[in-house]
Amino acid sequence: DEQVAQGRINQVLGFKGLERVPVEEAEAGDIVIISGIEEIGIGFTICDREKPVGLPHLGVDEPTLTMDFMVNTSPLAGTEGKFVTSR
Repeated sequence: DEQVAQGRINQVLGFKGLERVPVEEAEAGDIVIISGIEEIGIGFTICDREKPVGLPHLGVDEPTLTMDFMVNTSPLAGTEGKFVTSR
């Protein structure tokens, strides 16, 4: 199911370290911020209105993280000090 929307890109920002910097163009693999188009996301194709050629949409899996919170039952539980490791 292909969706087509028209819009105008106001600004494209890339990254130099942690700083956002304006860029004239971006290539596949570049991480950029695009302002001016409301509903745009990862895997969307942006192209010229005169040559509307879309690429297949690429899905990105949601990040997965698991945490276990348990009571400390080690022999040194509740002790304080500089060296509280057991071997």
